[in-house]
Amino acid sequence: MKTQIVRRMVLGGIAAGLMVGLPAHAQKKEVTIAHQDMLVPLRTVMESGELEKATGYKINWRMFGGGGDVIKAMASGDVLAVIFFALLLGTGILVVGEPARPLRRLFDAGSAVMLQITAFVMEMAPFGVFALIAWVTGTSGPAAFL
Repeated sequence: MKTQIVRRMVLGGIAAGLMVGLPAHAQKKEVTIAHQDMLVPLRTVMESGELEKATGYKINWRMFGGGGDVIKAMASGDVLAVIFFALLLGTGILVVGEPARPLRRLFDAGSAVMLQITAFVMEMAPFGVFALIAWVTGTSGPAAFL
């Protein structure tokens, strides 16, 4: 029962990732999906070729060996891989339940911190824009804005 739920969640996550990522890759009919080679249902989907047949896309499966690969994918702009990794991580946290509660609290706290940092940046942005306008006016004169 639990395996069926996880398989459905994985297939749903893959489908959601493809819906997000396919418009960007529509020209070449090829998409990259990342995984961590942990879930048996994902291996079954990869080996069977069900997803390729259902979508008509060539799928490049990319295995993440660890957190460094996720960071590298984020830095290189491989958004679909990062989204899929996030879906797998969230699914894992949900399935594990109570033992994963500290990890869930960590992500909640990290989210709160990032929102606060964003608020600080947005509060300071008008001062930065004013300083930039003052600097351009001082160095290039008011004609730079005409």
